[in-house]
Amino acid sequence: MKRMGRVQVTEGFALRQIIDFVQVARLYQSDVMLTDDNYSTNGKGVLGLIPFFHQREKRESFLLIIDGTDSDVAFKQLAAFFEPVEASDWNAISWKSVKREVL
Repeated sequence: MKRMGRVQVTEGFALRQIIDFVQVARLYQSDVMLTDDNYSTNGKGVLGLIPFFHQREKRESFLLIIDGTDSDVAFKQLAAFFEPVEASDWNAISWKSVKREVL
């Protein structure tokens, strides 16, 4: 199953946070992708995440996409590194599951 949510970083994302994110992402079998209109990267690789977060402005949103058998658990753990774009994304929608490819 595929899970995705639009998230943002409010205080920048330092190298230590990137390493922590990758360590958690690698605990799961699911594929982890971070993507915006211009750039997509594997969430399990430090080298792709460094430029992804370096170019990001504070509060600039992006998609966190997790696809695999353990996507529900992985999404809950990995989404906690960020803030939702809208409060309704976290609570009311509870990060909708999607079964189609991201366009």
